[in-house]
Amino acid sequence: MSPDDNVLAFVQTASGKSVLVALNFTSRPQTVSFNLQAGQQATTALSSFSKAGQSNNLKDLALPPFGTFVGQVDLSR
Repeated sequence: MSPDDNVLAFVQTASGKSVLVALNFTSRPQTVSFNLQAGQQATTALSSFSKAGQSNNLKDLALPPFGTFVGQVDLSR
């Protein structure tokens, strides 16, 4: 993951499933890039801007002001 002082992001893995969480703590849009080697797409589980089940490109995830994103990532490839 690319470090960004404005966005808190982490991957949590449990029971064989991985979830990416990204939180924009600013009043300005932020675009973040994640290099997770195996998984470059995340399926939205919960978000303030993306519909559940939508596929999102992790190379340029655009977070709106104070935006939140939680998505399932397949890291098994």
